[in-house]
Amino acid sequence: MGDNTDAPRGVTAGELAAVLQAMDEKYRSLFDALSRQVGSSRAEVEAKEEIHPLQLPHVKLEGAESYASWAEHAETILVSRKLEGYILGTIEKPAEESSKEGQRWKMTNALVRAWLLSSLSPQIAKQVERIKEASEIWRLLKSTYSGAGNEMMACRIQKELQGLCQGEKSVVEYELGTGRRLGTGRMHDGLYYLDNSASPTVAAVMSSSPHEEFLLLHRRLGHMSFAILGQLYPNLYNKIRKERLACDACQYGKQTRSTYVASGNRSDVPLQIIHSDVWGPSGVVSINGYRYFVTFIDCCTRTTWVYVLRNK
Repeated sequence: MGDNTDAPRGVTAGELAAVLQAMDEKYRSLFDALSRQVGSSRAEVEAKEEIHPLQLPHVKLEGAESYASWAEHAETILVSRKLEGYILGTIEKPAEESSKEGQRWKMTNALVRAWLLSSLSPQIAKQVERIKEASEIWRLLKSTYSGAGNEMMACRIQKELQGLCQGEKSVVEYELGTGRRLGTGRMHDGLYYLDNSASPTVAAVMSSSPHEEFLLLHRRLGHMSFAILGQLYPNLYNKIRKERLACDACQYGKQTRSTYVASGNRSDVPLQIIHSDVWGPSGVVSINGYRYFVTFIDCCTRTTWVYVLRNK
């Protein structure tokens, strides 16, 4: 009997080549897809690793006083991770945001920006939180708080310097207001002698002008007249400007007129009764040559008019 079972048919070389080619194309397409996915993930991981280990600066930016220390710490940390280009502007934004470089720049810039904002005080962070690029935030903070060419900071420094000076007060008034002890002295024959022992922590240098020295002698000698005192100390007297010599105690002491006697005669209508008085001559002549002044006082409103006079 004959065997009717079909014998296995062999695969031709052409069919085998076609199958291998199809498998090779599928393998290549699958490999390319996996490469793109792995490459994108690796780029994201690398970008995250660049910013993830960064620690915040030890000093937060709270104002101009802390800017120098904060900027030094922040830039050092970013340089250690090769990210300083995102704040210095050397790594520019790619033209095509949809490209791989554009996406990488966008993600890294966002991470650096978030890191910068977290290193600022809440008040300062609120002022720059709407800025999208980290380099613009860095530039604005530098121009505002570094002090270089900053007129607002210059005004603040000038105001602080004015608070350190004595203003229009004399040295005596200023030092009395501080409450500090400048030195100690002992009385001898009615005069105080300052101890010559130097302070171990404070060294003070004082200079006295001829004018101040002459007034000191005037007070020490019982407020002697300037003319007679000038005869005793002619060398010192010739060094000073005579028109500047003035002693308040002498002027008050030589005013012989007392206050007016109290009177019940008062005016209820303005300008009905006017009180007038002339003062002078003054021992010190003004720059314009005035030595007297006359006052007019309204009895009702107490409004006062003062006029200066060269002669009585």
